[in-house]
Parts: sequence; structure tokens; C-alpha cells
Amino acid sequence: MKLTRRTVINLADAHLSLERSSEHTFKFSGKTRYKIAKNTRILRGASEDISKKRDEFIFKHNPTGKIEQGAPERTAFNEDYSAYLDEQVETNVLHYTLEELDLDTNQIPNNVLAGLLDLVLEQVPAL
Repeated sequence: MKLTRRTVINLADAHLSLERSSEHTFKFSGKTRYKIAKNTRILRGASEDISKKRDEFIFKHNPTGKIEQGAPERTAFNEDYSAYLDEQVETNVLHYTLEELDLDTNQIPNNVLAGLLDLVLEQVPAL
């Protein structure tokens, strides 16, 4: 599945939030927990690669490794990094169905659910 790097970061954050939620106890099936674990591993690795590339962009625009807000090189860095984040990459992430997420049982916070939507195969029925 092709995703932008920006989407990869958002998905990685959403999966991390599922993993670290102390306020909610989720009751996913074994199959769904497997998918979440596999996606978390894939997305974490991709996110780490993106972070390394971000550091390369920073050093490209300032050899000290720091780019302050408002610095002249900040604009060039933002343009390069934003273009990089908007490029699509191939990923092996797995999709979820609404049944697998079992939203009636699992009270996934809306901000986390919003982060997962790129992987949900079904649309919510019209109200």
C-alpha cells in the first residue's frame, strides 16, 4: 500500500497511542492484536527512518545540527522536509475492518481513531 511519509508518521503515532493507553483497556481479538502489533513494528521502523532523514536535512541546511525558528535556513529546510514527507512510499501495513476494531466494545479515543482511518476498509454508515 502506498502512503505518504506524513501519513506513515500519523499512523505510527496512532498505533503508539493504542499501545500506551493507560486510560482505556481494549479487548481486541487475537487476529486484530496481531495486525496492530505487525503494523506497529512496520510503522515504527519507517518512522525512525523518516526521523533520520529529517536529521540529514537539518545538517544539510546547518552543519551545527540546529535550525532556530526564524533563521534564514529554516525556510529551505521546511520546504525540503515537507516535500520529502509528501512523497509516497510502499508499505506492507495491514488494513482493519470496523468489525475488527469493535468500536462498541473498544472505546478508542477519537483522536487515535482519526489517526487510524487510512487503514480502515469500511466507511461508517451515514447517520
